[in-house]
Amino acid sequence: MSPSPRGGEGREEGENLEAALREVQGRIELLEAQVAPRERSEREARELLGKLIKRRQRVQQRGVQVWEGAQRAALRMFVLAVGCIALITGATTLDATLGGVSIVVTLGALALEGGR
Repeated sequence: MSPSPRGGEGREEGENLEAALREVQGRIELLEAQVAPRERSEREARELLGKLIKRRQRVQQRGVQVWEGAQRAALRMFVLAVGCIALITGATTLDATLGGVSIVVTLGALALEGGR
């Protein structure tokens, strides 16, 4: 029996396929290494979002109202304004000059609080 003329070509083709396979596997491993940090970040973000949702649900179930920053600032401004009105009224009752001074001081306090 004589050797097949295609025997050498078949071996070369197999070697070429193995080299191509190794190259593709190397690319896959590189791409997986690049994607891993993103997937980890996404997983951590989902976990954090789940925790935040559960926390808000627990707060709502307990009947405790969650106030936003603007709502707290508005309440603080309202309480300050009511206090200023009481201060101005009391100072004006005692003396007109003292009433004028209290008006200036309370308007300054309201301006400072409003700017904050």
